[in-house]
Amino acid sequence: MTGENRSYREIEKELCDIWKGVLGVPVQPYDDFFDHGGDSLRVIDVVIAARRRGIPVRSSAVFRNSSPARLAESLTLGVPDVRAPVPRVLRAASGGDPGNGPVVPLAVDGTAEPLFVVLSEQYVEAEREAARTWGNGRAVYGLSLRSNSGVMPWSATIPDLAEDLLGALLEVQPRGPYLLAGVGSGAVLAFELARWLRRLGHEVARLMLVKPPALPAEPVKFDDALDRRLALVVARFGLAGDEEGERVLALLREAGWYDDDTTPGDLSRLQRIAAGLDWALSRYRPTAHDGPLVLLADERDAGSAGLAWSRLASDVRAHRFDYGLDWFGPLVADPGVTDVMKSELVK
Repeated sequence: MTGENRSYREIEKELCDIWKGVLGVPVQPYDDFFDHGGDSLRVIDVVIAARRRGIPVRSSAVFRNSSPARLAESLTLGVPDVRAPVPRVLRAASGGDPGNGPVVPLAVDGTAEPLFVVLSEQYVEAEREAARTWGNGRAVYGLSLRSNSGVMPWSATIPDLAEDLLGALLEVQPRGPYLLAGVGSGAVLAFELARWLRRLGHEVARLMLVKPPALPAEPVKFDDALDRRLALVVARFGLAGDEEGERVLALLREAGWYDDDTTPGDLSRLQRIAAGLDWALSRYRPTAHDGPLVLLADERDAGSAGLAWSRLASDVRAHRFDYGLDWFGPLVADPGVTDVMKSELVK
């Protein structure tokens, strides 16, 4: 069995086992090789063991990606091949149930101002569970684009999408001060939602962005964004292109994508929503936020996304977490992120 058509999670598990054999200690996906006694000679042992299992690894890749999770991600993603076969369920005509609306109550108890969290639409359960802990005794509401039809017309810019969420937010809390957070692509919408509220004269007491994406330098076409999105899914999950819908959904759910209510019929629409967000993000040129901004980012983003977002407010508090990953599931669930959120909400 070669590394081709093997999922991120499968390779990650293999690498954890290899790490354990080389280092002689149990290893978790986010453990650093060198923190657990690894050295340059043992890197060679890792490379040999990985190649014996059909995983093509260079020693330089181990030095650059020193946890199983980082190395697995670098091996499966790389430069996505937009020509790779795509399971029909991901590319079929958009369908599925768009849901019940943009507001998702996550924690309903509490007398203080509620916390609104714009979800990323991907690691839904992990984000919802984390957001419940962030509230620290106050009501928490998720704001979701899942109710969008998924067609994502060319006019659906980031300000347009944020305005769609604005009405739902105001129905729950007509007056400020507002507490906003966003995760991944949802962080961009939270930022623009804060600007809408300020234009209406409302106070935004806190705006907290968890791993916001880098802002692309050039606009992309929607079809290109969709092709890249599908290629990323194919690469991450080691898809061959002939999988049935239930199998594809099972692989995505195993990795924490989406929620229990998701059906195979939802998958193509959800990919179009993600591609539409990428299309809109590529055209988004944010202007400064005039309130406090809390930035929680991965160390790997410090020189790109982190720096760009830090320049958009005069009062910025930045917190960095060293995962070195493209996906943000581990960061969202990090107890340190929860501590920062709770601390910010009592200031």
